[in-house]
Amino acid sequence: MTAISYQLYGSRNWPLADTLSMLAEAGYKHVEGYGALFAQAPSLAEDLRAAGLSMPTLHYGLDDLERDPQTAIAIGRAVGAEAIFAPMLQAPDRPVDPVGWQAFAARLVAAGRPLQEAGFVFGWHNHDFELIDLGDGVMPLDIIAGASPELKLELDLGWTARAGHDPVAMVERFAGQIHAAHIKDVAPA
Repeated sequence: MTAISYQLYGSRNWPLADTLSMLAEAGYKHVEGYGALFAQAPSLAEDLRAAGLSMPTLHYGLDDLERDPQTAIAIGRAVGAEAIFAPMLQAPDRPVDPVGWQAFAARLVAAGRPLQEAGFVFGWHNHDFELIDLGDGVMPLDIIAGASPELKLELDLGWTARAGHDPVAMVERFAGQIHAAHIKDVAPA
């Protein structure tokens, strides 16, 4: 599916119903959900249908996926998602060397198996910290993408630019792993 979606995290400070209505009026057909939204909006699937919107992709916290993949699967099915992406590592949890990133990539592969077995695409959504040079030109995102061909990327081009990389070059570098992309700007540091 090729679709332009609105990332609902961008409107996290406004009522969901207002956001969905605004997006439908603006001509959007698709949105991307995020973790906190699933807890605050138990009627999400109904709200999406009422607004004439679908949710082909969603962000779901890695810890939550590991703890209870069945809930993520149920939410994904309820909203008609095709792909689920783990979106973030807080600073204290980020590996600092290639060995740590290899362990993290293995963790992603393991967390994705139940989702993939349930028919979803699973992958990682990058920020700028996965695009630092660990040495010899290897970045954490290289390690993540190389962990498994089934582990896909949602390449965030705004964070790619923030990290000092050419977004087009990164699309070319990871072309075989990219399932979705965030196309946005990022506020100055």
